[in-house]
Amino acid sequence: MKRFVGLLSVAGAVLLAFAGAVVSTAEFTLGPAMIGGVLTTELLIKGLFAGAVVLGLWGVHLLVLEFLLRTASKRRAHDIRNVLRLVFGAAGIIALLGVLTDQ
Repeated sequence: MKRFVGLLSVAGAVLLAFAGAVVSTAEFTLGPAMIGGVLTTELLIKGLFAGAVVLGLWGVHLLVLEFLLRTASKRRAHDIRNVLRLVFGAAGIIALLGVLTDQ
């Protein structure tokens, strides 16, 4: 079941990234709308890419976790879960900061 959820979330991340790319390259005929001095299209693009990062990392986390826990004992499984949670959490924070700050 986790494999299906992981694959589905990775596919959702790909779709969100594609939507962000389409929105960033599309020419809008409406005038520029602003929210708090920031263009709404810029907020939409950053939101789509941030969603893609979160969904993608969560899906990859589930897939890697399922793969590594196949033959692990209970104690080893607990350690694997904690290490993966730390690694993917740190990678997620760095990736989100990169998306939100355009770096």
